[in-house]
Amino acid sequence: MSEYKHDVFISYSPQDKWWVNEVLIARLNRAQISYIDEYKFEPGELKVVAIDDAIISSRRVLIVITAAYLNSTLTEFISSGAFSHMLSKNKDERLARVIPVFKDEVDIEALPPRIQSVVAIELYTGEDDEWTRLITALTKARIEAGAIAQPCPPPVEPPPVEKHDTPDVLYMLSALVAKPEVAGPLSEFQDQLDTMHRQIKNLNDYKELHDLFHNLEGLYLPSGVFVKDVSPDANVEWDSLDDFSDQINDKVEEIVAQAIRIKYASADALWVVKLKNAARAHQANVQAKDMAKLKSARQRIGEVLNQQPAKVNAKLVEFARVVRLTLLVEVLNRIHDNLRSAPDTGGLGMLQLQKIKASAAQVDDIDLTLQTALFIHDSLQQTDEELRRVEASVESDVEQVIEAWEYLSPKLRAICATKTAETVKWEKDLLASATELENAFPVERRGEIRKAFRGIRREVPKVFNIVDKNLLAKCKELEEEIGKPLDSLLDRIAKQ
Repeated sequence: MSEYKHDVFISYSPQDKWWVNEVLIARLNRAQISYIDEYKFEPGELKVVAIDDAIISSRRVLIVITAAYLNSTLTEFISSGAFSHMLSKNKDERLARVIPVFKDEVDIEALPPRIQSVVAIELYTGEDDEWTRLITALTKARIEAGAIAQPCPPPVEPPPVEKHDTPDVLYMLSALVAKPEVAGPLSEFQDQLDTMHRQIKNLNDYKELHDLFHNLEGLYLPSGVFVKDVSPDANVEWDSLDDFSDQINDKVEEIVAQAIRIKYASADALWVVKLKNAARAHQANVQAKDMAKLKSARQRIGEVLNQQPAKVNAKLVEFARVVRLTLLVEVLNRIHDNLRSAPDTGGLGMLQLQKIKASAAQVDDIDLTLQTALFIHDSLQQTDEELRRVEASVESDVEQVIEAWEYLSPKLRAICATKTAETVKWEKDLLASATELENAFPVERRGEIRKAFRGIRREVPKVFNIVDKNLLAKCKELEEEIGKPLDSLLDRIAKQ
């Protein structure tokens, strides 16, 4: 059993408390690394004794080097008897326990020789590799110190970028558009940024219309349980139908208003007129308790729901294809480089500069994720269409299945090879269905081919539905993470 109570003791200046809590400790928590700092000391305890105890009971000692730390906290830390004793031990015993972490770039000559001689982590560079080195060193210490009781997650992946970085950075830049280092790249690419913003807005407009149709379907389908056969003695819950009917009518009004606003349809479009009239008839026939006419109205609503959501979804995907975020990545990187090399950063600290750099990486990741989602979506849609075509003749001609599979098999395996967080939810079942069909070849096993074909015919639409929902979620994320804050930034640029 290990003698240590904590993975790491953190020594830092009170002036750096916000950064330690919001950035450093947040990353330690994600890696399940336990820590102690002076804010966890018992009230009334002698501080020097508490520091000694914290050092002795921790596998590693992390000192956050900043100008504020050098001016005050370091002297107090170096005076610790436990620290001196730790550095005086031989290499095998102390296990390189001290880890200096440079949050800011400082003059190394200002450090005591005992700390200068220790290999440090340079977080001020903004490189993810430095975070990886730090987390690796802290988690590796558990194994070296014999801490077998607590499982240690593998520290091979760099800590993920905080999801709030990009909107925070774009809102922050809105307040800095007067600075030449910020205004330069924004002005140079303003037209392209305006175009990208409109594309994201169009995407979100169709996402809203798609959601409204989905909400209407969520009212239409459950209300069907109250629709009974037309007979004098039918026990119909008209009050329940009346509640649904009012909500259906309101939702149809929202759909029509949104469709007209984004110019998806005109007020006199056939499906618009059909849906509005059907919703009104639905409401009127519920109030009149006319089940026959109610069923007719519901049939017309169902016909619209069977067609329009798919068409809206196709337009949404069409807009998603043209949205490329690499331009914003370039702009953020230029702003970061300009500010970092400027003699006056305008009050921005190293953390803010790091967040700008991190947000560029996050935007690049969002772009890659969106393009990957589109690739999977389009590939599955093409697969589904081909399977539908073959389905019509599968009972009489299984050779068409074999011919189609030469085209479909590489496509399905390419989809599963993307290995995203989303594909792991369904790739196993999809590959199993594909393998079952391949194992049913050659041609003479016609019965098995038909059976396996029906299996993958069921599986592909199921997966496509999951992927479609994932793509819609990506569109929403794009609006929240980039669209809204970019709108604020472009508005400030226009007012300059």
